[in-house]
Amino acid sequence: FAARQLTYSSLNIESFQPSPEGDWIAYAQPRQGGTSDLYALEVASGTTRQLTNCTPVLARCTAPDWSPDGTRLIYERTE
Repeated sequence: FAARQLTYSSLNIESFQPSPEGDWIAYAQPRQGGTSDLYALEVASGTTRQLTNCTPVLARCTAPDWSPDGTRLIYERTE
């Protein structure tokens, strides 16, 4: 196996979880101001999609986990 960088961010990546098939990685990324949102990264293309917009101020969306069939995500939201 060879390692390759998948994300490029000045902020940390937290709580990542690969999909059951391994083609997507869901992760939490903090934003400036103390909030965090969830993103999904398609491994093959490197395309990233923002999945949540956790507001109000200081809301955090973290700990993503895929359903067994890989079609849904659950996550933790704290305010």
